[in-house]
Amino acid sequence: MQPYGGVNTSLYPALDHELLPHLERAVISTEQGAYGEAQVIIDRNLSSANLVPVVVLARAELALKQFKVGLLYRIVNDALSQSVWNHDAPEYRLIRLIRAFALLSHKGDIRPALEEIDRAREWLRDVPVSEYTDIHVTFIRHYVILVMFTSASSDAIVEEASFIPKANLEPVAWQGLTDLRECLLQRGMLNEALALFKVERTRLPINERVEAVLSFINHVKTHTSLTQECSAWIHVELEIYLAQSLYERQEFEKGQFEFQKAEELLRRWCSMCNHQRIETLTPYSNIKLFQLRLFQYEDTVKYFDESVKLLEIMKDCCHTSTTVTYNHAAIAARALDESGIHEPYQAHFSRFHRERELYQITVQENVKNLLFDQLCLFTDNIGDASDIVKALEWLDAFLLQNKGFNLPSDLIRLHRWRRWAWKRLGDPKKEAYEAAQIEKLNSSGPPDAGAFVGVRETKIALPNISLSNHGPKLELEFPSDPQGGEFLRDWIDKIGDSEAIQLKAMQLLLQWIVADLKSGVIQEDEVCALLGFLDKSQDKSALTEKLERLTTEEVFARLYTQESDTGAVVEVDLWQTRFNILSSWLSRPLNSTHNSRQYLRAVLQNLRKSHVNSCKAPLSVQIAEIERYLSLIHEIPSPVHELLVMQAADLHGAIADRFWMYCVESTDFDSDEVGAALDKAEYKCQVSLKLHKEKGDTLDLHMRRRTAADICLLKIHWLLRRPGKSMLDSDLLELREAGLRFLEEAESYFNSNLQNSTLYNDLQGLEARDQVTLALNTWNFPQKAMGLLHAGDVEPDEERTTQMWNWVQRSKARSLAMTMGINGIIPSTLLREISVSDKCRGLYERMVSLQMQIESAEPQQRFWLRQELDSHMLEMRKEERLKEVCDIRDGEPLRLSDLDRISAIVESPLVLVDWFHVPGIMDDGSLLLLIARAGLAPIVTKLDITIEEVNNWVYSHLDSPFAQDRVQRGQGRMVTSNLSCLVQPLALHTKPDDVLVFCPTMKLHRLPLHSIEIQDSHDDSCGWLPLIYRNPVVYSHSHSLLRICMWNSQVAAEGRVPLNPFIMNGIYLRAGSTEYADGRQSVEKIASDFSTAPFLDDDATKLAFITSAPTSRLIHVHSHVHWDATDPLAHHIDFSPRSSATNTTTITSVPGEVTPEDVDGHQLTAREVFDLSLSKGSHVSLIACSGGVTQDNVRDEVMGLVPALLRSGASSTVSTLWKIPDWVGARFSEDFYRAFRAEEEKRKRQAGGAGNFIDIAQVFQKAVIERDADPEDNSHHHWTSFVMHGFWEFFVPGVEGGRPG
Repeated sequence: MQPYGGVNTSLYPALDHELLPHLERAVISTEQGAYGEAQVIIDRNLSSANLVPVVVLARAELALKQFKVGLLYRIVNDALSQSVWNHDAPEYRLIRLIRAFALLSHKGDIRPALEEIDRAREWLRDVPVSEYTDIHVTFIRHYVILVMFTSASSDAIVEEASFIPKANLEPVAWQGLTDLRECLLQRGMLNEALALFKVERTRLPINERVEAVLSFINHVKTHTSLTQECSAWIHVELEIYLAQSLYERQEFEKGQFEFQKAEELLRRWCSMCNHQRIETLTPYSNIKLFQLRLFQYEDTVKYFDESVKLLEIMKDCCHTSTTVTYNHAAIAARALDESGIHEPYQAHFSRFHRERELYQITVQENVKNLLFDQLCLFTDNIGDASDIVKALEWLDAFLLQNKGFNLPSDLIRLHRWRRWAWKRLGDPKKEAYEAAQIEKLNSSGPPDAGAFVGVRETKIALPNISLSNHGPKLELEFPSDPQGGEFLRDWIDKIGDSEAIQLKAMQLLLQWIVADLKSGVIQEDEVCALLGFLDKSQDKSALTEKLERLTTEEVFARLYTQESDTGAVVEVDLWQTRFNILSSWLSRPLNSTHNSRQYLRAVLQNLRKSHVNSCKAPLSVQIAEIERYLSLIHEIPSPVHELLVMQAADLHGAIADRFWMYCVESTDFDSDEVGAALDKAEYKCQVSLKLHKEKGDTLDLHMRRRTAADICLLKIHWLLRRPGKSMLDSDLLELREAGLRFLEEAESYFNSNLQNSTLYNDLQGLEARDQVTLALNTWNFPQKAMGLLHAGDVEPDEERTTQMWNWVQRSKARSLAMTMGINGIIPSTLLREISVSDKCRGLYERMVSLQMQIESAEPQQRFWLRQELDSHMLEMRKEERLKEVCDIRDGEPLRLSDLDRISAIVESPLVLVDWFHVPGIMDDGSLLLLIARAGLAPIVTKLDITIEEVNNWVYSHLDSPFAQDRVQRGQGRMVTSNLSCLVQPLALHTKPDDVLVFCPTMKLHRLPLHSIEIQDSHDDSCGWLPLIYRNPVVYSHSHSLLRICMWNSQVAAEGRVPLNPFIMNGIYLRAGSTEYADGRQSVEKIASDFSTAPFLDDDATKLAFITSAPTSRLIHVHSHVHWDATDPLAHHIDFSPRSSATNTTTITSVPGEVTPEDVDGHQLTAREVFDLSLSKGSHVSLIACSGGVTQDNVRDEVMGLVPALLRSGASSTVSTLWKIPDWVGARFSEDFYRAFRAEEEKRKRQAGGAGNFIDIAQVFQKAVIERDADPEDNSHHHWTSFVMHGFWEFFVPGVEGGRPG
């Protein structure tokens, strides 16, 4: 090719003449796509002229072609800061404009862009296109690009921005671009005209673009001064623009033909110029990129192969669309992975996105596009809560690292996604915060990146829309009504806000009724019938005046409520009449707002559906309106149909719910009508399940599976009432199995959500999981499963009792078990077993390596590491020994095989005991006792007591004012005889001295189950004795915690960790006072027995506990504890309030660190204990009022000091269920540690002085019995209050350690 001439030739004189050929070569190479060659030329030959304006622009153009916006910013910013400029010179204004664009993409800063756009308008407002120089033209090209990108991120761009350049005639959006191009062609400035046309084309209406390209092609043909090579190259570029324009006009076959023609022309050009590598040319990459979209729908395998091939080309030349090609390759990989007929492609999907993200960060340095692509990734890749929390972590890091990011629309997208995410995770506070951020940003940015400023609108048919249902959709290509604006887009931010939807609908309804009444589109009688005006003889003007006085609230009331009673819903027949009028009117041919009106028609029926539901209209009416809405969705024309049809699955499910509710509320449950309703519920539920599965609605699919299980359970109960039916019948057994399958599938998914709903293993993680449990009602899966397994009250066989036991384990303290599991340390005994296998060892070491990488990585870099770790954990679960590690880490429910393993480790025979309440259908349900012993099938017994009777006992004996007074005074004995059925089956199914681990449920957490009297069936001579006399009893909030506590104990033993006793009396004893003297004396005696100094008075502070207790494995605190049932995390220990500076401490989120504060300085709350890190395998005796009480609820999730202590590393605790006197706590402590020391000495003798485990459960048993036998204490309330939690085997080393006295 001959010298190119460039587009900024007026700046050539400022450059040394001998450098001009190098500049020309660099410009040509940049234009062709030989970016590497252009960079070499600039570095080698033009480095001495780097700050000369024409070279600055060439360097900037090269960076822009590769979309290296970080480099672009540095080039122009250095030029502006290191040179002396004439601020009125066009080149200075141009470089400032380019810097503003770079800042928009590189930093996400919109302010410079807005400033430069205003400066440009001021500068060029009155300049005719005939006076534009080549620099003006380059400026306008970059100006248009800046306006396009800025208007996509904010609505701060005014329409006048599109009036630059000034049009020759009337001001029309971007008409000045066309006038300027034509002027340039007339002046023979073809290069400048072609460069301008590339941006002008994007501003033309779609239906004008083809003709504009053809016109330009014809002009080039008449341009005789061009060489053959130049002419051929320009024809290639224009042919590509023609093909693109045809595609945009949806003439796909013609477009494909023109793309093929463009490729043929490009090959001719290569042959003409002897260019050997066509794939290095930008036009070739552009052609292949467009052709990829055809493969996407025709051949997925070819789509993948071609994407990968093109990606390599794009990366080599740093093409502008490299990230777009990464996304194509990822989409193809996902499609192949989901097809299930090819090798797994998920790894490719992750790799492409990971490389794309790295490319955007390190090569392009484009934070704007990075955020957009990541949000698209998060939207399309949501599987469970794990994906959500990892995405939230990335977004948090993004905002932290890009504090100057202020693009309104991009931030709205981000906050919309976060709002959806927090809603999905069940955190209403954070969801509300995100909604407030969106509301604030809406004043400075549009709801979405919409049509760019000033593009003349053209009505285009909307293609089929494939919507992802895994997350909130970021972009919807809504049609524009030429006169009505982008109406559908206005509804986006109102999704989920019923009041906003209602207000918008009523505003539009009223606006259009008035306008159409005036124009004759709707008649007076139709309006009167629609809105319930009784006087139907009103003329048009009077009716219009009346309408204009109506408020939106009045319009809603007239449309949806009875004329005689504004609180009653319109009857079905009357609404049918009104809806027919609405449908007829809104479907009348008005091209200006047709799609908008069809959408409003659907919204109005949806409001009717919601209204009858909120007014609790009869279920038949609710069902009728849902069915009407379903019918409307299927009959409404495109494109509105495509937007609404996604709701069909939910609507069928809603009908199933109504039929199910009808059956539950029926006063004649045995009737045939109920049976028919159950059949309809089952059918609608199956339709809903099918549609959810087809759409990939994972969350909704599993929620609907729970409904399906409900229907199965209800059908079983209905069938059992038929004469001669029993649970042995095949149809009922099939229903049971179907219901259990639904629950298994759904519970597995929701369990994964619960486990992965947070990245934290502290209180924050526990609360997050608890919120998910509440939001998704995951706690009721075991209840429903137990309902299915217990239905018919038939004696269960071993298979069914095992199923029942497994389901019960899934119901107890899951959030706490998961949180503790993540924080657990693996004992070396298990590590040695893992190390035996090379494969297991390698997998385990890789897990540790990934965990370390995540811990050390920056937050924004953790997303893919966490993805890799999740995939790796799935591989680990395939190995049995590693599965145990994964189970602990994930807090998986205890299995019977785990019970076998624990039983083989512990010394005493072990029996696990559970209580579980199965809700009834037509009654109060059943309370079951489950007993499990190693090597045997669990035993399930129905107890002859209801949960309501238990609740009444708790109130009468513990919670009523009279009972609280008796407990506090220690008067009389608790009457537990009517509770004996809760534990009496243990006399038959366990042996004396078995260690019984109790896992209560609901209000049973409040009961002193160990003190209830039973009669031992193994010894008829024994009378009725408290259970604790017969068996050591340990309490556990979940049997899964037992496994974790056991591991903590083993870790202490393997490390031979000394006791280093921490003995504290947290009650300040004033001089001369005898109140609380017993507790002080017991603390002094216990400390003396362990040869350590106690913490007393001014030393007994919160700070002392925080700093010293974590180094001890034997912690004893005698103090006050306060319990507030409304805030279990405020459950706290009180320390001596006398001290000031040493008592003003709260725990920070970083374990082991403390910072002075002036609030609640003498109170250590459960909330703070969760953030402590105690020595693994430690024992804590908390001798205080109500130290062991926990929140009880139907979810069996617990909160309080004891769960907090176990989470912090303790393996066992001793505490109390209610208030006790100081002297009782003192005597129990002395009894407990006397038994402790005796057991310790016995074990040491047996081990020849070496360290060994002592049985805390037996120690506790002896201490409690000692208290009951104390002749000076005849109060039953005192000794029954003490309880032990955790694991009973406590390691005591052979050589004591202590705090010197």
